Amino acid sequence: MHIERFHATKIRNAKGDWAIELETQGYIASVPSGTSTGVHESIAFKQDINSCIKQINKTDVHITVNRFQDLRQLEHIFGDLGGNPVIASQICALRALCKNNIYDHLTPRPRIPRPLGTCISGGAHAHGVRPDFQEFLVVAPFTKTFFESRLANMAVYKRVQELLQQNDPNFSHQTNMEGDWQTSLSNIQALDLLKKATKDISIKLGFEIKIGLDIAASNFFKDGLYHYKNFSEDKKERTLNRDDQLAFIDGLIDTYKLYYVEDPMHEDDFRGFSGLNHHKCLLVGDDLTCTNPVLLARSIKEDSINSIIIKANQIGSIPDMAHTIRLAKRKNIIPIMSHRSGETTDTWLADFAVGFDTPFIKCGIFGPERTSKLDVLQEIERTILKV
Repeated sequence: MHIERFHATKIRNAKGDWAIELETQGYIASVPSGTSTGVHESIAFKQDINSCIKQINKTDVHITVNRFQDLRQLEHIFGDLGGNPVIASQICALRALCKNNIYDHLTPRPRIPRPLGTCISGGAHAHGVRPDFQEFLVVAPFTKTFFESRLANMAVYKRVQELLQQNDPNFSHQTNMEGDWQTSLSNIQALDLLKKATKDISIKLGFEIKIGLDIAASNFFKDGLYHYKNFSEDKKERTLNRDDQLAFIDGLIDTYKLYYVEDPMHEDDFRGFSGLNHHKCLLVGDDLTCTNPVLLARSIKEDSINSIIIKANQIGSIPDMAHTIRLAKRKNIIPIMSHRSGETTDTWLADFAVGFDTPFIKCGIFGPERTSKLDVLQEIERTILKV
């Protein structure tokens, strides 16, 4: 398949910021942006977005794409513009190659991931008085279908709204850019509330729903210490050293039977992560690993994690993302395909989650930028199950 040119434009993402959108041969792709970004991430735009669009629209690419690895050519053509233009062009080209059937092109045995639903926001993803932890998540990992898991997440989300109305005097039914509830409750209060919500819905539905946390500890780490502003109801501000942070997270995993714990330590503290890797929960690297195979290899060597967040524009290349997923699977590290806060309504994330056979997809529960992906996964499941 020959590609001569791409046409670029810009659209608004979930944050209201500009995102780049590319088209070739009638196939379109747009790429999101993050809010809480790791220091090791690729640069999304090396020029301002208008300059990138102008450069793309005047470039004759003249490439032939007949297989997945041919997408590498676009890194040489658009690499000086940044990771997002590269990824958008690669997804466009991949869609053109496989006539929009990405997951079918990537795998002969499609399986549907279970959704890790972000439910309560905090940290860099919220405003005003808020929990320090960035995301409070729910997941029903043992259901027979994606549809059941999605329904469970939705039910917990609505139950959380009811409980916040009862327990947070400042609750105004506001959500963040990911569709997650905003609250002034402390970390511990929010965990207690989510514990009750998951218990209530687990009893109602007849299967277990688990709790997860994206702690994003780098965001409140400074001068070797973890500085909490909304620790608990009794003690708002608290400063912990490395050992105290490890003990605190260790206790939370046991007390709340956490199924998922993301970035519990500073993004360069590989040994700190390894101090928590004796638990049976998913211990997940995001800022620690940045979808980078080199950082993943170090994490494996130091036994830092058992799971890794996969975000295409952290690494700035779809083939490099695929390489990281393959490395993770070879070393028994669980890959988790993840949205970003500044999402668009594009649905390639769902195709990649199925096509690369990641057991989980991390995504918001409500909001058009989130439900677009969940709807596609639900439709793929119907196709696979022929129901």
